[in-house]
Amino acid sequence: MTSLERPPLIVNKGFLDSRQNLLKIVEVILGVTTACVNNYCYPNPFHSYCTERIFYATQLFSILVINIFCIALTALLAMANLLGFYDAFYKFNFPVLERFLTTLFAVLYLTDVVIIFSDVMSVPFSPAWMLPLIFTLWTAVVYSADAYFLWSKRNYREQW
Repeated sequence: MTSLERPPLIVNKGFLDSRQNLLKIVEVILGVTTACVNNYCYPNPFHSYCTERIFYATQLFSILVINIFCIALTALLAMANLLGFYDAFYKFNFPVLERFLTTLFAVLYLTDVVIIFSDVMSVPFSPAWMLPLIFTLWTAVVYSADAYFLWSKRNYREQW
C-alpha cells in the first residue's frame, strides 16, 4: 500500500466531542483504579484490612488478565481513534473491532464481579472487601454502557 491509497494520519480534533471517546477515557481511569484496588485491598482470610499482597490466583487473574488486558486494549483503541487510524486504515474496520472488544471487556468485568463476590463471601466480612467489588462493578457498568451505545446505533461517528 502506498501513501496515495489511504488518507494521511491526522489528529482527530473532535476526539473529546464523542461520547464513546469520553467513555474510553473513563474506562481507562476506572480500569487503573480497579487494578490498584484489587492489588491493595483484595478479600483474604488472613487479614481484616487492606494489604499489598497476592493471596489468590483469582486476584492475580483479576489484576493481570482482566484489568491490565482491558486497560491496554482500550487505551490502544482510544489512541488509534485520536491519531486517525480509523479513517486512514478503514479497510481494517476499527468500529466493528471496537464493538466486539468492548462487549468482550464488559463480559470479562461482569465475570470478575462474580469472582470477587464469591471471594468476599468466602472470607470473614470486612467493609474493606467491598472496595474491589464496588470498583469492579462500576467498571463493568461503564463497559456495558459503552457496548450498549456502540451496538445500539448504526452510525458509529454519531455525536451527542
